[in-house]
Formats: sequence, C-alpha cells, structure tokens
Amino acid sequence: MHSESIFPNATRDCRLVLGFFDEAFLKDLLPFIAIGFLIAPWGFQQQALLQKNFVFNYLTIANLASIATDFVVSVVLALKGFGVWSLAYGYLAKVLVSALLHFIFGFLSLHSYPILSFDLNSSKRLIRFGIYETGSLLMNNLGPIADKIIIGKLLGIPALGVYTIVWDLITIPYGKINPIFTKMAFPIFSKLHFLKENLSKWYNILLRQSL
Repeated sequence: MHSESIFPNATRDCRLVLGFFDEAFLKDLLPFIAIGFLIAPWGFQQQALLQKNFVFNYLTIANLASIATDFVVSVVLALKGFGVWSLAYGYLAKVLVSALLHFIFGFLSLHSYPILSFDLNSSKRLIRFGIYETGSLLMNNLGPIADKIIIGKLLGIPALGVYTIVWDLITIPYGKINPIFTKMAFPIFSKLHFLKENLSKWYNILLRQSL
C-alpha cells in the first residue's frame, strides 16, 4: 500500500514527522492511520450524550467491542505476516467499531442522531468552550509524550517501543483508576453546572480523590 494512493499530498504533509524520526516506513503508515481522524468524530457526539445521561452499559459494550476488535484484527494480521501494518489495521478497525456502536447506541437509547444544520449564533458558546477544551487536551497530552518523542528521535523506534511498554506497565494502576473518576465527573458536572456552590464542592472532592 502506498500513501500516495490514499492522500496525494501525503509525502509533503508528513515531511516534518518523517524528517524528525528519519524512518522511511512512516511515509506510508502515517497517512493510513490518519484515516481514523475522519472516522472517529461520527461517534463522539453520541458518546458524550450517552455519558451525560449515565448510559454506561452501552458505553461499556462499545468500549469492550472496539478493544476486542483491535486485538483480534491485529493478532490475526500479525500471524499472517503483516508486520507493523497489523497494528494500523487493528487501530482503524477499533475506531470504526467504536464510532459505529456509539452512533447506533445513541440513537437506540436517546433517539438522537446528527442532522445537517448549522447555526452560528447557537454555536458560539460551544465554540468558546471547545477552544478551551482543545487547548487543555493538547497541553495534557503533550507533556506525557514529550519524553517519547525525544527517545524516538535519539534512540530509535525499537528503543521507544520497549520504553513505551515499560511505561504503560508502571502507569496501569493510575491509568485505569483515574478515568473512572473523570468519566463520572462529566455527567455529574453537566447536571450541576447551574448550581455553582454544589459544582465547586464536588469539583474539590474529585480533586482530592484523584490525587
């Protein structure tokens, strides 16, 4: 598979990453993985609505099904000799299943589905919130991966793979427990957003529990 067949400008768009890591195989791999950015948003809105309405049974099913799909596809293709591409196909399969299930469950549980409509005045508040949320996510994600970027550059991809596995093993307790608080906090805070005193109280409680 060649990246030019997917995105004509893939080589130019990935030039910065390719030059930084100096790994030729990324030329085809990165544009292929980037397809996930076009698939994932179809389930984000439904996922947020399910979470806001405490429909955790459907969220759990979608999460487990997508993880299982990723595992099965990656292992089967790896055994068939696809190499690193097995991980790429597994990732895209995971994203596709997740988006599809969240979309379906959102419709079945909440009778909610996206419509082709845009109102700038109604969207201004959401856009302002989205700017801060995007900035927060970028900062929170940039810090944890800075060391991986440096190691990948100085020591190479194989060393980075070993480092990532060890890091994941060390951070499993925190990485598994903390999301429980944050996922519960979103729907709770969305219900209390108009009660500032209660919102402040429960936010402080969440901070103490997360530390």
